[in-house]
Amino acid sequence: MGRRLTIRIVITLLVLFAGGYLAISSMKVPSVTIHDVDFSSLADGTYKGAYVLGPVSAEVVVHVEDGIVSEIKIAKHDTVMGKPAEKIVDEIIKRQSLGVDVVSRATWSSKAIIKAIEVALTRESN
Repeated sequence: MGRRLTIRIVITLLVLFAGGYLAISSMKVPSVTIHDVDFSSLADGTYKGAYVLGPVSAEVVVHVEDGIVSEIKIAKHDTVMGKPAEKIVDEIIKRQSLGVDVVSRATWSSKAIIKAIEVALTRESN
């Protein structure tokens, strides 16, 4: 009887885990408007920004030198499955633009990170 109970518990846990995963992965990403920021017009300095998108939040620190975004650090990123989105900062630096594609299967986090960068760059430098 102990073995049957263990099997039932394992099956129940697997079903709950799979259901939770499907529920999270099928949630529709809210619309987020990303405004264009002219990187070349930015004053040198360090800019900080944050953004919360549903269950995902991101805090960033952006360094600007000579009108170029030279570095973006993700200070904090709370997510369930969106860690791969953190590589999006490399593409933003490369293109010197927020107009980049989101990372597949990390859309929530991609949008939260991009918006946090926008928030940082549309404030005065620290």
